[in-house]
Amino acid sequence: MNRKIIFRNFKKNIVTFLFIFLVVAGKIVRYTIMKETLVDPGIGHSMITIINNQETTFGFNFSTSSNEAVNASDNAVHIFSLINFLGLNTYEEFEIFITIIWNFILILLLINIKDILTTSQTIFILSSIAVLNIFDFCLAKEPIQMLYFILMYIILISNIKSSKVKYMLCFFVFLLSAITFRIYYIIIAMFMVVITIIFEKYILKLEKVTKKNIAIVLIGICLFYFVFLNISKYIATNEYNELIRVRLRTSTAASDMRSIFNSENLLIFSVDYMIMILRMLFPIELIKLGPKYLPYVLYQLIISFMVIKVTLNYKKISNIRRISLYIYYAFLLGSATFEPDFGSWIRHEAVLFPILLILMDAIKEKENKIEQVRKDV
Repeated sequence: MNRKIIFRNFKKNIVTFLFIFLVVAGKIVRYTIMKETLVDPGIGHSMITIINNQETTFGFNFSTSSNEAVNASDNAVHIFSLINFLGLNTYEEFEIFITIIWNFILILLLINIKDILTTSQTIFILSSIAVLNIFDFCLAKEPIQMLYFILMYIILISNIKSSKVKYMLCFFVFLLSAITFRIYYIIIAMFMVVITIIFEKYILKLEKVTKKNIAIVLIGICLFYFVFLNISKYIATNEYNELIRVRLRTSTAASDMRSIFNSENLLIFSVDYMIMILRMLFPIELIKLGPKYLPYVLYQLIISFMVIKVTLNYKKISNIRRISLYIYYAFLLGSATFEPDFGSWIRHEAVLFPILLILMDAIKEKENKIEQVRKDV
């Protein structure tokens, strides 16, 4: 066995060895450096009151409204109350409980990673463990949000032979999340279809995918968004107004993703949207805010460069990696419409970890289980 293989095998052992350390380190960072930003204003404090008063309910979102976020919170609270078999009643107790349960889920996911990992895959996995424990594994909506992507992960690695069926099931999971969690996931589902069409009808027919082709796709998405806004303005006025309001709003966060042009002109608004996508993929503007934001930048750049690499090799990847690519881009395009700040974007993006494991080609492929047929999707 050559030295290169031994070195790469050792990297999987590093993931196993460092897992507990990264969990503990993540929680230390959360309750020291990030306490005033993440813990003190955390939505979980209001959730505790609802859980303790046994006022939890589970509802469905069938229309956009100012109460959408409340519905998502209510459903998350209800699920947490259902699994509260230990009778927990403080924010800290729930965080310990959630940290244990969701890290156990991470362990189950990591059992299936490859024995031989590249440097970039290793760095991505290790950084994701830390990020999830800093931002997401707490009493909030994100742990529940992650369950939808775990469901997609299970679908994608399942023994279902047809990639078309896997694709449709993942699409329906987005619809399920739209009616049970966040209504704007219906827009993410729409973007999943748009991205699929672009890749299957344009990218797949190219002799070689280049950065120029990616730029053309980005401009095409901008034009589609412009058309989408114009149609929505007349057939879904309330939803249109809410979309414009949300994108032009400002947050109090230092990492606020404020629109550059701040214009309701739909052409300018669409160009701003295209720029927002690039800002989210390459958030180098955060560097000027100080060293505390450098981990945000590095983590996002790790994901962005790996996604671009997969995109450039689109014609050579398996069908389940293609579907995972559609899911990621759909989530990115939907998030560019609504995310208020870079901190929220990183927090929400991190829950895609199960999908990103597939996209980054970090999981074991069972022989003859994962299709390589290019025309099956």
